[in-house]
Amino acid sequence: MVYDLVIVGGGCAGLTAAIYAMRAGLTFVVIEREMLGGKLNSIPKINNYPGYQEISGFKLASDIIRQIPTNVVSYDLISKIDLDTQIKTIYGDRKEYKAKSIIIATGSKDKRLKIEDENISGIWHCEVCDGGMVKDQDIVVIGGGDSAFTCAIYLSNICKNVHILIRKAEARASTILVDEVRCLSNVFIHYNSSLKAITQEGNKIKNIIVSQFGNETTIDCQGIYVKIGQEPSIGFNLGIPKNDLGFFDYDTKIPGVFVAGDCVSKDIKQIVTACSDGAEAALNAFFFISKNF
Repeated sequence: MVYDLVIVGGGCAGLTAAIYAMRAGLTFVVIEREMLGGKLNSIPKINNYPGYQEISGFKLASDIIRQIPTNVVSYDLISKIDLDTQIKTIYGDRKEYKAKSIIIATGSKDKRLKIEDENISGIWHCEVCDGGMVKDQDIVVIGGGDSAFTCAIYLSNICKNVHILIRKAEARASTILVDEVRCLSNVFIHYNSSLKAITQEGNKIKNIIVSQFGNETTIDCQGIYVKIGQEPSIGFNLGIPKNDLGFFDYDTKIPGVFVAGDCVSKDIKQIVTACSDGAEAALNAFFFISKNF
């Protein structure tokens, strides 16, 4: 069949697009390669989403997922998308999908340190997934944004000590998170600091060498969490305009093709902005189909 809309990505942008597509009466499918909810599932605590004083990302994702029927979801890995014709073709490992319009909502993934290519054991990205591996240990979190501080807060409950390394003189994280971290007795913030080397004992991390104000210091730790930003998670070229970092422009220059969420180039990337993108993309798809088909 030819769908009115194919939504590639099942994070909060893609799921919101699905809610709006369903309300608009479109025939559609959401294609997700792993788990509906995307990065939401790995966020331990959210306190800036309207309607909830505090909620876990997994619970919020579950609440959103319940708003769409299960039969509109297809778990598949997309390897290629043909956007050159009026009817778009999406090639998955399981099947091909054809659609009058498409929303790319593939999100982003954690950036990696170059040193991770050396396969050092004890470097992590997801505190919710891997927190049990570092219980009662000394841990270093690298990064100065919301994700780094949220990670440190979560780990402070299960780890002995948590050190946050921030390259600049101040954090980018929101004031409420910085204030919360400053109240924790076992979390230490190191400004103007960058990782220079990792010392191992066998295949385990023993400590790290940190460069701070031109001097080198040593911090004992048994694990490192990397929270240095995001990069687009889509692994193939679509021919859609992108910025220097690989994120899509809102204007795709291709009729019937829309983008939403963290794969888009924008200054503010929050759950609410991803949901807003998804709603707008679905409505734009509806107006496009109404006019052209």
